[in-house]
Amino acid sequence: VSIPVGLLAVALPAALARVAFRRPSLRTASIGLLAAALPFAILAGSSILYDRVDVLMLAHLSSARSVGVYSAADRLVEGLLVIPAGIGAALYPSLANDPGRAWVHLRTLFRWALPLGLAITLLCLGPGAVLISILYGSEYGGIDGAFRLLCWTVLLESATVPLAYLLQAQSRMLAAVAATSFGLLVNVLLNLALIPRFSYRGASISASLAELAVLIALCVLILADHFGWTQRLSAGRREVIQ
Repeated sequence: VSIPVGLLAVALPAALARVAFRRPSLRTASIGLLAAALPFAILAGSSILYDRVDVLMLAHLSSARSVGVYSAADRLVEGLLVIPAGIGAALYPSLANDPGRAWVHLRTLFRWALPLGLAITLLCLGPGAVLISILYGSEYGGIDGAFRLLCWTVLLESATVPLAYLLQAQSRMLAAVAATSFGLLVNVLLNLALIPRFSYRGASISASLAELAVLIALCVLILADHFGWTQRLSAGRREVIQ
């Protein structure tokens, strides 16, 4: 089903764009729209690669069973990540429409997202992991350990999602791409070190630490702009060049 839907999703916009480019009045608008959408496409692509690199590296560095156990635990955590993502998406229009009060809206977002993320993480560490181990049975032995390690990403994404939406609202898409790329690099390096020794547990640790790296990168980028560090650095560079 996903293949025909994907083909349709490509064919329909392509057909509409072909019609639009025949009209001079729509041609310029279409080019501008594509140019404006390009950073979003780059961010989406980097995010997909960031989310899937663990499975790809497990398949090459470990066994098929490890891929199965990790994938099962990761799918469960992905379902939980819908909650912080939904809260962030709900408040994104407020961030975009009122840039002057962005920090006020961001604090509101944190007041909802962080306590909820912490509660979900604690539930996953305790009864959630035990229940999942029982439901999946012996064929997925060790899934509870992978799930406990991965569930920390729920708490971390409760912080990264609001910050990422803030960058998007400020039209700083390349900064968001840079933070995601930094997390991807950390994830790949940690996977190379941990997967050969710890298999799917190593991949789970790498995923959580990579999410922490993304959070740190987002904080640095946002604070640098908020306190004017970026402008001072640029001014200093211009003085050196002159």
